[in-house]
Amino acid sequence: MAGGMAPARCSSPRRWPSSLLKTLTAYPETCIMWATELRTRGASNLLISPAISTEVDPVERSIRVPDSDYPISIERSEDDVMVIALGQMIAETRRSLEVREGRGRQPAIRYIPMADVDMSLLRPSATLVYCPYKGDASLFTLFANERDLPNAAWCYRAPHWAVAELEGHVAFAPSKVERIAIRPAGGGGVEWT
Repeated sequence: MAGGMAPARCSSPRRWPSSLLKTLTAYPETCIMWATELRTRGASNLLISPAISTEVDPVERSIRVPDSDYPISIERSEDDVMVIALGQMIAETRRSLEVREGRGRQPAIRYIPMADVDMSLLRPSATLVYCPYKGDASLFTLFANERDLPNAAWCYRAPHWAVAELEGHVAFAPSKVERIAIRPAGGGGVEWT
């Protein structure tokens, strides 16, 4: 678990404690890990948004448009991007999308075209994640070399119209994979980061 924190128990079937909400909003990847943990403890209808980290009834899901309070920028990139997990290259591309959310409070996430991802290594996860800005996320568990990484990748198969460019792309949780290496377009002798 990130930061060594244990999942909190939800006293209400529809709301998380406010102290927990602040933590999850600051660390969106934690949402995925906590969703997995809560689901293993019996939570049902669990939909968690990285932007607004609350348990939401499927009927009550709202759609929000990125704005000045919560901006989302999507830029096409020709940088070389390589994802390594479980000792194996999972993806390699020069056609990623660099997505920045929430006034720079969160690190940029690279979304990689599915055509550039070894999709045979990804299996659908049972975890449900919803973001009011992007839509329903399909999570994947990575399987390679007889090991697995639960909920290490995700995609938006039918993203909301404001982020429609994300369709057909996969993102990887930096805290789950061994490395997301990026070399600026043109290389020019620059080391992979």
